[in-house]
Amino acid sequence: MKTDALISRQLRRAFGNAPRDPATQRFIAMVAETYEGFVEELEVVERTLEISSEELIGRVAERKAILGTIPDTLIWVDDEDLVKEVLLSREADFSVSPPVVGQPLGDFQPMGEPTRVRECLELVRQGYDGLAIEYPTMICNEERHFEARFVTVDDETILVVLREITDRKALEAANTSITRTLERAKTELQRLIDIAPVGIVVSDGEGRLQRMNSCARKLLDYSEEEARAQARDALFSDDSREVARSALNEARAKARSEAPLGGSYEVEAEVTLRRSTGDSFPAELNTSCLCIDDDELFVEVLTDVSERKAREDSLRREAFTDPLTGASNRRHFFREGDYRIVESKRLKRVDSLLMMDVDHFKTINDRFGHAAGDQVLVELSELVRSHLRSSDLFGRLGGEEFAVLLSDCNRRLAEETAERLRREVSRTVVYLEERELQFTISVGVAQVLSSDADISQPLERADKALYLAKESGRNRIESFMPGRIANFVPH
Repeated sequence: MKTDALISRQLRRAFGNAPRDPATQRFIAMVAETYEGFVEELEVVERTLEISSEELIGRVAERKAILGTIPDTLIWVDDEDLVKEVLLSREADFSVSPPVVGQPLGDFQPMGEPTRVRECLELVRQGYDGLAIEYPTMICNEERHFEARFVTVDDETILVVLREITDRKALEAANTSITRTLERAKTELQRLIDIAPVGIVVSDGEGRLQRMNSCARKLLDYSEEEARAQARDALFSDDSREVARSALNEARAKARSEAPLGGSYEVEAEVTLRRSTGDSFPAELNTSCLCIDDDELFVEVLTDVSERKAREDSLRREAFTDPLTGASNRRHFFREGDYRIVESKRLKRVDSLLMMDVDHFKTINDRFGHAAGDQVLVELSELVRSHLRSSDLFGRLGGEEFAVLLSDCNRRLAEETAERLRREVSRTVVYLEERELQFTISVGVAQVLSSDADISQPLERADKALYLAKESGRNRIESFMPGRIANFVPH
């Protein structure tokens, strides 16, 4: 065996003629066997080391690949504050040379003040593992911000994780500025809301009141504590709540569709508001929806329009009514009468028309004066209105001539109404300053026909009947019927 021959030669070289007795030969064989086993184990160890080395190299490469994906620069520092190893982030752009292995960490400009770097490393060695700091530093005449974290690796090594946070700090500063601006705007808005000369209420998307300014509280007769406890719907009368909700929904929909990035849209509506006392009044509602992301805020302006409505009603009455008697004027009587004639035919309803005239009215004016004549017309108008229903139309056509359109009333009933009115007028006394005055009327009656296109046709027939009543002695009524004039003789 090769190992035995090798040992024998080494023995002869060392001791001359080595003994060849059996004991020596067994010893040589045992040593050779042991040596061969050692060689085999050594070969195994060598192969194992080769495998471990390759695995280690692979793991180191894998670690570097993983660490290379993070947005941080990694610096390993020894116990003398010298750089041992550096792994730069792909995103690193320090505008200066990277840290050099073997040089002090404090010499790397992005680490900031060298004294602070040494203090941080010392604190970590004293047990403050994971210490993190944020700091500004000047690089190439530009202020930049960094975050450094110090982590213990072993007794001799500290890992420094360095990240630039300049953009983050700029964003934080911008957010802080925006927040302060919004807070100032909110404060200013609240101040403007409180001092506004109109009622303003603010509510959220769920209909909960967030704010009610002093003008609105005064308008609705709420204390500040009562206002906070109210829901938005409670501000409106029952018949206006649906209108108010529709205004809110329309403002929300328009704001979302036309101003999706944060805008507003205003909707106007006329509503009836309810005070805490229960009484109500007409108001104009201006609803604005402010949308910011998913949040909604509704700002509504409440304007009391009671005086304006009263003026409008007054103007409407002036436009439609006779200023002396309060009856419809000629223009309104004809326009409304035409509408009612059409409506009567649509509903297949029977209507009738009265025309009346004050008897000897010129004589009254000449004898007692125009003021007395006006008083007679006012007394007559009040008497007529007292005998009519809300559905009837009463108008002054001119001078002492009046007309009444009786709704849902046939000729016979119209004659009875006219006669009651004639008798009542004949018994009426008009008291002047020093005298008393009595007067009478003549009345013509005509039934509205299905063939009538407008009010002028039955009015013409009633006028003919009125003329006949005057020609027949006055203080009486006459009815017009197709083909003949029928007398209705008063008792």
